[in-house]
Amino acid sequence: MWRTFGVQTLTGSAQPILGDVLTAAAEITQDGTVAILTVGSTANKKYQQGDRLVLDPLQSNQDIVLVTEIISSTQLLCTSQNSKLHTHASNAIVQLAISCANTIMQAPSTNTEPVWVGTDNTVTNAGAGNAIGVMNAGGTFGDTGHDLNLFNTADLWMAGTASQTVIVAVEII
Repeated sequence: MWRTFGVQTLTGSAQPILGDVLTAAAEITQDGTVAILTVGSTANKKYQQGDRLVLDPLQSNQDIVLVTEIISSTQLLCTSQNSKLHTHASNAIVQLAISCANTIMQAPSTNTEPVWVGTDNTVTNAGAGNAIGVMNAGGTFGDTGHDLNLFNTADLWMAGTASQTVIVAVEII
């Protein structure tokens, strides 16, 4: 099965290859183990029950949650995977962190600057940090041909000039 978040607009800073942001602060239960996350859209199977998400990845308040239910077209019910949840504000990064076999990224020919791929949030739109590859306009980046889920989507980040776009797809076996 192939998964995608569709066409993603770049921010000018490092962002997960399959990432989103909260559109409202996370609603956390009093015991701190369950949260309702509000995102732009849950349509088109963008999120699925059983998905692992990282909130504020690589930050001191990082949390890992498991999607237990898609509540509505914009809300996910999640349970903590690492302990009591931290506070997560609107615009906090939500990173899909699932195992996958193959990754394909495509930069459209309308992009005017390169898009850099890296292993963490230090990758920059100038190719600095932990950059491992580049996609010029119309170019691709990926690793295919595997028959096992060898990678995790959380292991790749991208950075490019703000307002450029990229489409990312990952195959889950």
